[in-house]
Amino acid sequence: MTSTLLIAPLAGSLVNFVNASFIVAGLLFIFALAGLSKFETSKKGNAYGILGMVIAIVATIVALVKLPGYSPVSIVLLFIPMLIGGAFGVWKAVKVEMTGMPELIAQLHSFVGLAAVLIGFNAFAEEGTGASRDLDWHLHWRSYLHGIAGGLGQALGQSRFKATDPARS
Repeated sequence: MTSTLLIAPLAGSLVNFVNASFIVAGLLFIFALAGLSKFETSKKGNAYGILGMVIAIVATIVALVKLPGYSPVSIVLLFIPMLIGGAFGVWKAVKVEMTGMPELIAQLHSFVGLAAVLIGFNAFAEEGTGASRDLDWHLHWRSYLHGIAGGLGQALGQSRFKATDPARS
């Protein structure tokens, strides 16, 4: 069985499309961060971020719908958190005054850290605890690399969540 960069169960050109979409979205997110670092380029950076997110969402939906054993519940489980997060974001954006912007940014950064923690936890739960894995690292190097990346994501996410928690300041 040939494995791919991100999505192994899909076949052929669809795998290439989804993987390329995730790579392009990642590059657009990097361009967004670079663009948002200066006032003069902030509109372009924001546009890169929006385009990257649209591409990532479309690629996720395509991969989700084309997976074997597709269930409409999968789409619901994707969109419910998106709607909740979007509603919360709109509510905070309308409610906050300009003088409260630093606190809003700190709060949103803490949510990014919390998201990293939850993603790392999910990756760990998906892979298992490691006790049942074979000890031959050369056979399972991707699992070990995934575990290391998940652990680093957990550590960085927790530190970001704790460092920017508005309740602590």
